[in-house]
Amino acid sequence: MDLFAPSVLPCVTQADNQNLTSGQKALLLWHFRLGISVSDVQQLMKGHTATLSDGSTQYFPPVIPAKPASAANCPLPPCPTCKISSARKKNPPSPTVGKKDDTKVDVLARE
Repeated sequence: MDLFAPSVLPCVTQADNQNLTSGQKALLLWHFRLGISVSDVQQLMKGHTATLSDGSTQYFPPVIPAKPASAANCPLPPCPTCKISSARKKNPPSPTVGKKDDTKVDVLARE
């Protein structure tokens, strides 16, 4: 084993990852590319209908093509990088402070 060989950890979007569906992998890939939230990526994969000022409706196609089609409706996958960046430092538990016992004050000085 070479100690100076570069080590690359596997990406969560690799094909052999069985923890995510293909739709979730596609969502994460677009999240990595665009740098926007996974829910925003999923909204861009859906078409929208808007009501115009004259009362008619117009359909707007998806901005991002959903390949596979399940990516537009699948459960949102957790992004490891976003989880780490939103982590907060936990303070250690504070020591329990008891009441001061006046009978034990200056015990060594009295002897």
